[in-house]
Parts: sequence; C-alpha cells; structure tokens
Amino acid sequence: MKKIYLLLSLFLTYSFCFSQTFSFTYQGQVRSYIVHLPTGYVQGEELPLVLNFHGYTSNAGQQESLSGFDNVADTAHFIVVYPEGISNAWNAGIGFNGTIDDVGFASALIDTLHKNYNIDLNRVYSTGFSNGGFMSHRLACQLSNRIAAIGAVSGTIGTAAGLYTCIPTRKVPVMHIHGTSDAVVSYTGASFGTSVDSTIKFWTKHNGCPQTPVITELPNTNTGDGTTVTKYYYGLCSDSTEVILLKINGGSHSWPGTTLVPGANMDIKASGEIWNFFKKHHLPNPINAIENDQNNVLKEPINIQMNPFSEKISLYINSSEINEIRIYDILGNSVFETKDKTNFSSSSLFEINSSHLKNGVYLLKVKNGTAYATYKVIKL
Repeated sequence: MKKIYLLLSLFLTYSFCFSQTFSFTYQGQVRSYIVHLPTGYVQGEELPLVLNFHGYTSNAGQQESLSGFDNVADTAHFIVVYPEGISNAWNAGIGFNGTIDDVGFASALIDTLHKNYNIDLNRVYSTGFSNGGFMSHRLACQLSNRIAAIGAVSGTIGTAAGLYTCIPTRKVPVMHIHGTSDAVVSYTGASFGTSVDSTIKFWTKHNGCPQTPVITELPNTNTGDGTTVTKYYYGLCSDSTEVILLKINGGSHSWPGTTLVPGANMDIKASGEIWNFFKKHHLPNPINAIENDQNNVLKEPINIQMNPFSEKISLYINSSEINEIRIYDILGNSVFETKDKTNFSSSSLFEINSSHLKNGVYLLKVKNGTAYATYKVIKL
C-alpha cells in the first residue's frame, strides 16, 4: 500500500511538468494559451510567470519550440505561458489587429493564471519574438504596473503606438536583442517600427539611465554562424532598473540559440539571457510583503472571508475600535474609503461593494487611530 501511495505522489508531483492548452472568453472571443509548468511543480506554490508571445503568422506552439523556454523554466523553476494571437498576430502598434485589445487580454490572462496557479504577481515578465517583441514593448508602455520587466527579440516599439504614446507608470527594466542584418524588422527602423537605437534611447531616458553604456564584446564561441554579439549595458538606472542591448552583428531575423532557424546566432541562448535578466527584477515595493511599523501594528486585525473576491469584499471585524477602512489600487489611488465608525461593531460582518472595481490587485488598509494593518486583496 505504501508503494502505491508513493507512486501516486510521484505522479501528482511530476504530472504537472507537461504543457497544456487552455482558453477563456475575452471580449466575446475565445482566447487560447499554452501553459508549461516546470518539472517538480507543486500545485499552489507561488512562482514567477513569463509570458512568451509569438511572431506574426506564427502561433503559441511554434514559439514554444522556437524559444526553448520550457527547458529554462524547468531548470529555474518558473511558469512560462505562450498566448495565442487572433489570426496569428498581436495588436502591438504595427498595424495588425488594430481593433483587438491585446493589452487587456494580457492583463486578464495574468488574472486567470494567478487564480489557477497562484503566480507571484510581483514577478510577471514578458518576452516575445518579432510581433511578440513589439507586444512586449507595448506591455511595458501600457501595463507597467503588472509587468516587472521585458525581454524583446527582433521587435521594437511600434510606430502606430509611437514613442510619444508610450507612457509607463514606472521605470521598466528592458532587455532587447536584435540582429543588424534583420531583413524583416530593420535594425535602423521601418515604417511600422522604430529603430533599435531610438527604442533603446527612449527606455534609457525614461528609466534615468547613464547615457554612455558599458560595451562588451561577448565571446565568439561559434565561429561558424557568421555573427558576433556586442553587449551594451546601461545601468544602474533609477529604481534599480537596467537597460541592456544585445546587438547581434550580422544577425538575421531569428531567435539566438535556436537550431530551428538557419543562420541564427549560436554564441548566446536568448532564452537563458532573458531569464537571467528577469530574475534580478520584480515590481517595486512587493505587494506580497506588506509590513507595518512595529509601533503601529493593529492589535486586533480583521479576517477577510474570501480572497480573491468578485462582487464584494467581506470582512469579519474583530474589534469595535476600527474607525477607518480604505482600499488603494496598485498605483496608490484611493478607490474606497469609510470613516464612519458606526458601521463597525465587534465580531460583525462588514461588506464592501466591489462591482465597480476592475480586476487586479488592491491594498486594503484598516486603521484604529494611528495603528493599522494592510492586506493584499485581489479581484477576479
């Protein structure tokens, strides 16, 4: 019997290491994605998430094979997800799928994955190839409150989105990888994409980086691929961010390190470089680590009946002395507050209507005079 239980335990632990396709409906359209859980994944453990976007005319499965990110995820123990674009494309500001809200889809996907896998919301990253690289830059522009860092390959900031419409709410760590002989997304810019130099200049200026990079010629370990790699390091920048450019001299429109595309640079493995960059960064002031001044901790905190929540937040009040409850969004904006002490009584249920709140992460603060307690709450 013990042997049967041992075999069952091993099956439950290692059965999670396969990739599976799932879907949900967003804005009336069925959106699918491939989830790869790392080897040894234990259900419910909090892990980082990498969103890996495919290129134009490609798909999620092909991006999974091209990038080889599953192997990195198995070794470094994180979750990697390959979203599927509508008609094999992303609305990344380069003229494709202009009516599709792919930024909103990405945010909804993060919520769905957090609900299903308890991902670490402070360590959500975006990478992608070509159109997927453009998509990663767009997420850095428009979803910087949820994306901790990006790593784009052969895709810059789209001209339809534009540098002037890229207004991140925080400093965003950026790694960019691009071949100088890319015939699809030109290194020097195209009608649909800004140049690599303009893209890097935008991010270094936004992040408050040193404008003179540290330049390193990486070892030419594979002389047969006809390419070399120059690393441009801009850092450290404001808020401990960085901007890194890996310039593939003579490189084509390809994912470095892959054997699936002839002529790809083999001196580096893009997936490993990107993950080594990602793992250094997380969202500032991690929302999972909420600590109060030891002198001002609320001695009788509340209990949250259901978290994540949906249409209402139900709080079980343990103290009649609580005189204020506030809810803040991730940007620090107050979205709910009450100072009416008569609303609370000892050992009572207090409910807050949350139907007007968007899905996402919030901070709930309960006060009694100067003493307070803070909680992370999530609406799905």
